[in-house]
Amino acid sequence: MGQIRISLPDGSVREYPSGVTGMEIAKSISDNAPIPVMMTKSVIDRGVDMSLADGFDAEGDASFLLYFTKDRDEGLKAFREKRSPEFLGE
Repeated sequence: MGQIRISLPDGSVREYPSGVTGMEIAKSISDNAPIPVMMTKSVIDRGVDMSLADGFDAEGDASFLLYFTKDRDEGLKAFREKRSPEFLGE
């Protein structure tokens, strides 16, 4: 089995070692706050059929909405306290 390579929007590439499965990658994504993961998937799905400018607008709208979530506050607090966050999907 070869390496898994994922191209990121900033042009960088994340490489996973041989033997890592898609399920393991999905698990690492699902460990993040659920609302941003859901919104990211939605913006990506809709962005395929949008102009670049509209895609940027959709991304900006999603980012703005996420600013008001309790999970954002929890993530910031956990970072300051040097601990893992406990996201609730709120």
